[in-house]
Amino acid sequence: MKRFTDISEEERIVIQNGIFADMEQANSDPWHPGWHFTPPSHFMLDVWGAIKHDGVYHIFYGVCRESGDMAQDTVFGHAVSRDLVKFRHMPLPICPAREELRMNDGCVCIDKDGIPVMLYTSVPKDENTPRSHVAAIGDRKLVSFKRSPVPFMTLDNHGGPEFEWGWSDPFVFSAFGRTFMVMSKCVDKDGRNRMPIYESLDGSYTRWEYRGIMIEDNGEVVNFFPLGDKWVLIFCPYSTIKYFVGTFDEETLTFTPEKEGILCYGYVKQETDRGFYATCIYPEADRTVICGWISGFDRQMWDGCMGTPRTVGINNDLCLVTMPINEILGLRREHTSFVGTKGEMFVSSQADIEIEFCGDIKLEFEDSVTVAVRNNGFSVDCLDYPDTLCEVSTHKLRILLDNSFIELYFDDGSTTAVRPVKYLSDKLRLKIEGDVRIDAWRMDSVETESEIFL
Repeated sequence: MKRFTDISEEERIVIQNGIFADMEQANSDPWHPGWHFTPPSHFMLDVWGAIKHDGVYHIFYGVCRESGDMAQDTVFGHAVSRDLVKFRHMPLPICPAREELRMNDGCVCIDKDGIPVMLYTSVPKDENTPRSHVAAIGDRKLVSFKRSPVPFMTLDNHGGPEFEWGWSDPFVFSAFGRTFMVMSKCVDKDGRNRMPIYESLDGSYTRWEYRGIMIEDNGEVVNFFPLGDKWVLIFCPYSTIKYFVGTFDEETLTFTPEKEGILCYGYVKQETDRGFYATCIYPEADRTVICGWISGFDRQMWDGCMGTPRTVGINNDLCLVTMPINEILGLRREHTSFVGTKGEMFVSSQADIEIEFCGDIKLEFEDSVTVAVRNNGFSVDCLDYPDTLCEVSTHKLRILLDNSFIELYFDDGSTTAVRPVKYLSDKLRLKIEGDVRIDAWRMDSVETESEIFL
């Protein structure tokens, strides 16, 4: 079995400094988000490893270094927060081993002895070597992780079908008093997407036994979690992110979907513009919060941010509903309003806007983006989504703006969309057509503090 060789601490510091050195320049870009979390600089990738530990929210994410090559120049970043609004940058938790081209997403867990464990997918430099899955042990505050010298799971020892080499993104969850893991991107030799399920043997997260195929479907970046008496499966099928609501059988360990839907619209292309993508969850006692990565900004010093964290629920139709967490209400400042059928108002480029409307409407944010609703469908500029809204007499729409992207939440979050847009000027003229009531608040900026001082 292959063994990993860690880089030196001096090399890790050089990599870290390369990411943090351009933070001030990235933050000074007028397109840069003002109240959403972003890496210090450079190109952001998936957010993952969401965990709340000792009252602190931790989020991990991918960030490209100097070359910006997603295939081979990605490391893991880490940030912490008390409220999922204001974050603090932490040191890089771990860097690729000398044998690794990059590290792919995974999850972070706390084992039976209270020890943090990071599980991730190792992508080797040797193109003739399959991917494997690796455990890294963290300190008590999840600041630094030390990888095991050998993988805990390979295609040779995982105990299940023979998959193609691209399997990735381990996700751990608990059910029925037991601990399980599912894997993304699993394609068998017949070309079928399959989602294998494994059970922990001793609570250490490093010894697993194959238990079968949970569902005959798959994508990348899997999330699987309970909501009430139902289970929710989310993954990214290399296109618009999907969800399934259904049941999880304790005996067969299979998931049976009862409802399928789109978690969030706005995907355009896999390479650079995926909208809201690659989610992770915080399961809490009184709520489940989902976070996701937003891409497609195409800026020189930064590209990508974390979308507004959302609460997740299921409505009476078994549809998944997601809405911004209430913590962001603390950022609201000056208020303006409009009531009528045609007119205009001024809003901030950082805004929280609540709208009630009947029939068709058109909202034109001058020199930037146009949102329109007609015949129970909606459009964002040139992207059209027909027959996506509920049939109700009065619709609700919540719009979040942050300098260079827009988030839409229709009818209490039953339909959502996210898009990067042309830079929004600070005093933004909004032209309105349709029978509407609008309340808008300017959103305060949030400074991301840093544990790294160059």
